[in-house]
Amino acid sequence: MKPCHVAALALVGWVLIAPPPGPPRSIGASTAPPNDNAPLNQWTIRNSYDSAQACEAAKKKNLDTATTNMDEQHHLAEQRQGLSPDNFSDSEFLVADQFEYATEALCISTDDPRLKSK
Repeated sequence: MKPCHVAALALVGWVLIAPPPGPPRSIGASTAPPNDNAPLNQWTIRNSYDSAQACEAAKKKNLDTATTNMDEQHHLAEQRQGLSPDNFSDSEFLVADQFEYATEALCISTDDPRLKSK
């Protein structure tokens, strides 16, 4: 392998990316679901990693956290059944959006051409 090829391989890393927000759920809403149809060059880089395995581990950890938050939200909803506190629906959307963003996140190589602006 030529030295320039070795140098190029050493520069490749991995990034965990999340889609940009889509349209708000309603007028004045404080949250928005992810727009997973957006081109990858519009997605947000959450963190960078040296390997695909490290990136996937971080993605799984984020998804586990979002799942735990979702479970806790469902438990609270059961406890508050019929109480309808103010902003409860907003907090439900925040947790649901967190879960959606964690689910839609991708690990992608830093040399992936889809990350380049056109």
